[in-house]
Amino acid sequence: MKASEAILARRTFVRLCTACAAFLGGGPGPQTKAVAQTRAPVRNRKNFVAIQVKPYAWVDEGIDALLDNLQQKGNVNTVWAYTYDYSEARMTRGGTIPLPDHGVSGDPHFVGGAFYDYDPKYFRNTILKDFRSPDYGKFNVIADVAPKVKARGMDFFAWDYNNAVPMMNRNIPNFPQVTEIDVYGKRTTSPCFNHPDYRAHLSGKIESLLSGYASEVDGIAWGCERMGPLQNAIGGGWTTAGISCFCEHCRAKARERQISVDRAQRGYRLLGQLFQAAAQDRRPVDGYFVAFWRLLLEYPEILSWEKL
Repeated sequence: MKASEAILARRTFVRLCTACAAFLGGGPGPQTKAVAQTRAPVRNRKNFVAIQVKPYAWVDEGIDALLDNLQQKGNVNTVWAYTYDYSEARMTRGGTIPLPDHGVSGDPHFVGGAFYDYDPKYFRNTILKDFRSPDYGKFNVIADVAPKVKARGMDFFAWDYNNAVPMMNRNIPNFPQVTEIDVYGKRTTSPCFNHPDYRAHLSGKIESLLSGYASEVDGIAWGCERMGPLQNAIGGGWTTAGISCFCEHCRAKARERQISVDRAQRGYRLLGQLFQAAAQDRRPVDGYFVAFWRLLLEYPEILSWEKL
């Protein structure tokens, strides 16, 4: 048989299987009417020039003045506006970055949250429902900024920033219930990505942005600068407290993947001991790297758990 005939035969076989599956499945379901789309077509820019803008910047500088600067000095054509933020991180005159001609001192009682109004219906499946920021007079960055951005021929992206900030535990009702549990069984301040309520919270935000502001939001930039348990054990600038997560949802996911929970816990505890000893300059007999590598080989569950 020629190669072309073999390919044709395979294609015919696949088509027949597909047809049989459709027939046995009862054929196509009832036709549904197409949902009317209010979103404009995606604009594929040759040069995508974007910049992140914190909520306070619009208030401090003024929306029009800030947009003038972005266009005239940076040739920016896409604004990544923070729509969800719990870290004000103002650049002040006396801050760590020397900016003598820039910056306004902020309110030490910054609360954070969503800087836009959302429909509660998008969060009916989660206990994390109340997170509208009261800061800056309940400033709505989408309603106030997006129309002006689009009037200038620019695009408005929602920068959905999901870093783990301890103040979220104080400012979002029920938030401590979705936080991670470390390898020693202690609660941390970071939300667990496998917790169904936190997952529903994240998906609800996406729906509230794309459906609630279909004509204003051109896209979403989803951000989260967090480490997994292995990197948290190693340490560094972006680590969060605790070697985690070992909550019931992570354990269930591990069992589905046939990963031993007990061996993962044992491996991570030994790993934690190794790094604690290293911080005190207590060098293992075989050296740091050999001791670290031996643990990874003896407990492959360490790397498996990192991928949960």
